[in-house]
Amino acid sequence: MPIVNWSLYYANVITDFRELKEYYPFCSLIILPTASPKPARIRVVAANKGLIEMTRAVESDFLGAYSRELTIEVPINYRRLGCKVFGANWLDLSMFEIKDLHFHDGARLWPDGYSLCVGLPESFPLMKNVILENVKTAENMLIAYERVMTGESSTLELIAYSHGEHGSKEFQHNKLRYTSRK
Repeated sequence: MPIVNWSLYYANVITDFRELKEYYPFCSLIILPTASPKPARIRVVAANKGLIEMTRAVESDFLGAYSRELTIEVPINYRRLGCKVFGANWLDLSMFEIKDLHFHDGARLWPDGYSLCVGLPESFPLMKNVILENVKTAENMLIAYERVMTGESSTLELIAYSHGEHGSKEFQHNKLRYTSRK
């Protein structure tokens, strides 16, 4: 098992979290004060600063029937493999085709919601801030699913790759369009 540089990991997470908080003010970083270091978690309400300012909203405005609350597990190798993003436990799966359910572990409902598929493994190393980009993707997913469930849209309007190897090929074809690292 490789040795983990916990100081570097926590420094990276804190740096990325600070930038996340600029875009998504309703968030908190959870680093447990344990004798043995553990990966960080983030609780975030996926309502961006522009929306909050435009509507003069408070956090509770986004925690109702179509809650935007997410739980992010930040693994040690998150900059290479992405984060685990959980939310949308309000989804009525019967309203969507299986191909439109972008979840890990099928449609398993975890305590913090569904495990949202927020990117391909090949995309994460190209991102400047993986945590921020994962939340942006999850926010877009929540909005798209909510629009279908409320009847505002009859089709899921979500920019997403196919599942599996086909999705990896789609990403490779479009990779330069989505690169945020400079």
